[in-house]
Amino acid sequence: MKNTEISPIQEQIAKALLSLKERAKFTEAILAKRLRETAKIDQKKKACIALNDLEKAIDFVAENESVFFNLTVTAANDLLIEKADEAKPLSLESRQRRQKSEKSMSIFTNGDLKQSKNKPEKHQNKRTERKSLNINGCLEDWEK
Repeated sequence: MKNTEISPIQEQIAKALLSLKERAKFTEAILAKRLRETAKIDQKKKACIALNDLEKAIDFVAENESVFFNLTVTAANDLLIEKADEAKPLSLESRQRRQKSEKSMSIFTNGDLKQSKNKPEKHQNKRTERKSLNINGCLEDWEK
């Protein structure tokens, strides 16, 4: 087993991949949903996974767990992930097309993991406190 250095988001992507290893094919949207569940990320409901992060996570899983996944970029620049017997690299044209489309997408980052861990419990602190004003109190002082 090789121990490669991966970022926290790539580690969470690898965990999500391993939880979906029973499936033969799945989309990036399914992987992103599982990533939100395993990493407990509440924000970014429509976020995608960066191609570079996903490729590093796939390499990490292949090295440590001997489970191989192949990537395919669809016509809509979505990722299709397939379980395979051996790893097959993504074509250069597909990689460039996906990376260009990522510029306009919302993407998961390491900051999302930090926000989800540091986020306080819901309804723990009141956001605003309601106070009533007595507008007649000042008027009575003025009339005297």
